[in-house]
Amino acid sequence: MSPVLARRFVVALLAALLGGVAASPSAAQTDAVKDAPLTLSPQKARPGQSVTVRYDPQAPEARLRSPEALELVVRYQQPDYRVLPMREKGGRWQAQFTPDSSARFLRLYVQSDSARDRNGGAVGWGRMLYGADGRPVRGAHTARAAFLREHRGDNASDSLLMRAYRRERALHTEHLEAKAHLSALRADAARQRYAGSPAKLREVQRAYYALGRQERAQSAGAMLAEAAPRGPEARLAAFRRATAEGQRPARTRRRVEEFLERFPHSFFEGRLYEALFKKYRAADLADSVRVDSMRWAGRRWIRAEQINPARAHGQLAQALAEAGRYDAAARHARQAVQAVSKGAPAEYSFFKTDSRWDWAPAPRLPAARRRQARRQHGKHRAVLGRVHFRQARYAKAADVLARAARERPDDPALWQDLAKAREQAGQPEGAFAAAEQAVRHAPTDSTSRALFRRLYRRQHGSGEGLQDAVARLARPTLMAERLDRPAPSLRPLTRLDSSNAPSAGPPRGEAPDPEALHGTVRVVELWASWCAPCHEAFPPLQATYETYRDAPDVTFMAVNTSWNDTKARARRFAEAGGYTVPLYWDAGGQWAQAMGIRSIPATVLIGKGGRVQFLEKGFSGPAQYAERLALRIELLRSLSPGDSAGAR
Repeated sequence: MSPVLARRFVVALLAALLGGVAASPSAAQTDAVKDAPLTLSPQKARPGQSVTVRYDPQAPEARLRSPEALELVVRYQQPDYRVLPMREKGGRWQAQFTPDSSARFLRLYVQSDSARDRNGGAVGWGRMLYGADGRPVRGAHTARAAFLREHRGDNASDSLLMRAYRRERALHTEHLEAKAHLSALRADAARQRYAGSPAKLREVQRAYYALGRQERAQSAGAMLAEAAPRGPEARLAAFRRATAEGQRPARTRRRVEEFLERFPHSFFEGRLYEALFKKYRAADLADSVRVDSMRWAGRRWIRAEQINPARAHGQLAQALAEAGRYDAAARHARQAVQAVSKGAPAEYSFFKTDSRWDWAPAPRLPAARRRQARRQHGKHRAVLGRVHFRQARYAKAADVLARAARERPDDPALWQDLAKAREQAGQPEGAFAAAEQAVRHAPTDSTSRALFRRLYRRQHGSGEGLQDAVARLARPTLMAERLDRPAPSLRPLTRLDSSNAPSAGPPRGEAPDPEALHGTVRVVELWASWCAPCHEAFPPLQATYETYRDAPDVTFMAVNTSWNDTKARARRFAEAGGYTVPLYWDAGGQWAQAMGIRSIPATVLIGKGGRVQFLEKGFSGPAQYAERLALRIELLRSLSPGDSAGAR
């Protein structure tokens, strides 16, 4: 055989062998999928496409071996989830669902109520979603990395996470989240690589400080303390431990002096004096000696502060005003305003050169710099105005606070202080105008409303027309807050009656009638019986419902999202609390999911035109909740269906 033919024969033989080797893992992977406890059909699930999940309790790696009843918990991203019952078929359990169109990653948990499996708990898997081209959708790899971090914690290897972020960047080069995580992991790698080099670690730590990443900086400091037990970082760690244990200011001061005597002109000098200043401030300011010590520590902090001396001046001014040192407080408040005028930046970026880490002011456009300086001027000028108010120099305080309010017009506390100063200065009309601005910028703030009510009664001699005046002032802000977007259909909701429920409305198990609700303001409260904030929100919700019970154009619906809840528990909760708000059941959380709500409690207000106008997430307290809800209801009642459905 000729050499050429021999070479061709060898190449062909190697290709055949390699082809066989390549085919074997594919078959093994197929067998592994068949033997896996949890399988998906199709394997490469797509958003918006129906997915069937099967669980095999006899699979080698199955943990729930003898289930009597299984539930599938599907989570797209925290904290939302859906609970689906699984049905047994041919020895396997299965459930079917359709991933949300915005989903990137599926977190699937199988849980059992069987007493035999209870100690095993729930078991979970993660699966990426794919596009029509067969590649993972944008954000799938990043979501997988988050899943690994959540389930493995510190055991999630950096190499595994970096591989996920690199794959995300390979598919989507402009994915900023993946880029940021990669940068953080590389910085961590650099931190670990420099573990035995205090000088390099110190550069990394200072870069983290400049970036504002305190936890990373402290972690680097802990490594420095180990690498250099007698270095400044080790002493700083000891100082922090001592001050955290409630040490007295005098002892803290001795520790600061010992530290700076050993490490003069330290990078941490400003932080040390700031900690000492706060120690003195937290102590009894009635002691003039301690006030002098606090002032001394504050001035040292100002001198050593490298990034934001205006902040140090402002805090010292506030502390001196609290201690009754008004002249010194006014002087430092003016210096805070002057420090802002010098253009001290508040944002930094860091970079690495060939030899070291360094940081520099982040570039900002001139308009952004002017806007930030204006707001900072207003912040520190407000401190000066409050000092004048404490000195009973009310006219001067009114002038300074008026200028500060023009620089920070969206700060309701400033308008409140201005109203009080003008009232004391004998300017009733100016005080009332400032109170109006406070309500206009924060219509649901209880302090603003109480101040306005008092000045309104003084101005008009009675409270007649007060509520109309509040509604008029709040209207522009509330109109600007409107979402004005389509509302999902109410068909997924069914009536969930209790012994306290009124007879009006749809019968038990029936959906609300859209025709009956047309032209009404709908208040939809999303809740669950296990949700502690929901328990706090129900009393003010019930009180507001009783206020509008007989109003024909207002409808209340307390919708249980069914997230890890049952109808029996929901009924027991309402009956135990004596709540009469009409209850509804959102099977599978379909309506909440259509609204994009992933946490509860949440309050949705739908206008007369059938469009969502307000969405409030969380619970802000009984008084705040009730006032905000009443104001929004009254606004939507005043609008016609065409207005509530129109553009903002």
